[in-house]
Amino acid sequence: MARSSLQRLTGLLFIVSAVSFAVTSTVLSASFNWPDILREPPDTVLTQFRDGGTGLVWTWFAVAWSYFLLIVPILLLRRVLDREDAPYLGAATFIGAVAVVASLVGFLRWVFVVPGLAAMYADPAAFATTREAVAAAYSAQHQFGGALLGEHVGQVLAVVWTVLVSLAMLRSPLGANGSGGRLAG
Repeated sequence: MARSSLQRLTGLLFIVSAVSFAVTSTVLSASFNWPDILREPPDTVLTQFRDGGTGLVWTWFAVAWSYFLLIVPILLLRRVLDREDAPYLGAATFIGAVAVVASLVGFLRWVFVVPGLAAMYADPAAFATTREAVAAAYSAQHQFGGALLGEHVGQVLAVVWTVLVSLAMLRSPLGANGSGGRLAG
């Protein structure tokens, strides 16, 4: 593939990824009050999640995989930048990919873990101790899968990726002013 075609494809994939995530997360926000609901107690979250039914699970699935689309342009960007004087781009690419995967795990817990917890919590035959145990399990997976992996690890690594890629782009011959990214002065 010609370099200019790869540049355009990579840029287009970043745009498609961003728009896809914006659309799916907007639907999620409208149907489940995301992200504000994440600060609510387990009773509220599990009850509203159960009430959302299969449609809400599919919405979370769409959000997760629309975010995962970012991995493709992240992997292509190293080839687009093609900087021999920036050996850290390999590490940046790996870090960016791990950031996306960590966030994906955070999103997919709503598809594979929370539905079962919400069903157990809503079971009319469940004892109070069962509901307390389910609420504790929800809180644990929410803190681990969401707060730790999805938000903290995913976002910190995304910041590191952004800084490393930005450093490479500052000196890139792709710079808008044609001076290899250095400001003319």
